[in-house]
Amino acid sequence: MTDDPTLIATELATNALRHGATPARASLALCELKTGRQVVCLEIEDSAPGFNVRTTATADAERCSGRAC
Repeated sequence: MTDDPTLIATELATNALRHGATPARASLALCELKTGRQVVCLEIEDSAPGFNVRTTATADAERCSGRAC
């Protein structure tokens, strides 16, 4: 189960450095949803100009769409 998050974090960080600008920032945290369910929250941010898209998980987003479910 640890391979998928590791691969995702590596790909996102690589893309931020390759296509964005330095410095880049990464954060990884265990977050608790309103339902009490715990999920891993991963954020990768670079300092390149561009657009700022930030989304918040909804109840519908909790339904599993990945292969690990």
